Amino acid sequence: MKKNNMKEKALHIKIQLSKKMIYKKFIIYRLTFILLSILSIFISSSIVVLNLYSIRWNDFPKQTMAFFFAMSLIASISTFFISFQSFLNITNRKYILKENIAKNDEITSILKDKTELSQEEIDNIMELF
Repeated sequence: MKKNNMKEKALHIKIQLSKKMIYKKFIIYRLTFILLSILSIFISSSIVVLNLYSIRWNDFPKQTMAFFFAMSLIASISTFFISFQSFLNITNRKYILKENIAKNDEITSILKDKTELSQEEIDNIMELF
């Protein structure tokens, strides 16, 4: 009896440590993802603004206006696509997390009813991490 209890405690401690490590990795990943998305939008927007300034204070407007206009147009289009991509990435990540939460809820309801787990059920649980 004590041997089983010791195994359960060791397993519980191992699960808690894994849970903390996974949560820390999740927070770091999430913050990095959000920071890089915001940074890419900011850089693209600043390129558009700098192109507009270069058009405004251009010394040879007649010769170079077509080039500056093309640069501004390309920068504006790329800024739009970067913003759109960031939005889709966030939406996709949100959907994946909702699916994982649903799987976790399903697994918890199954685990509440059972006392022993098969290897297949353990593998299904580990797929979420």
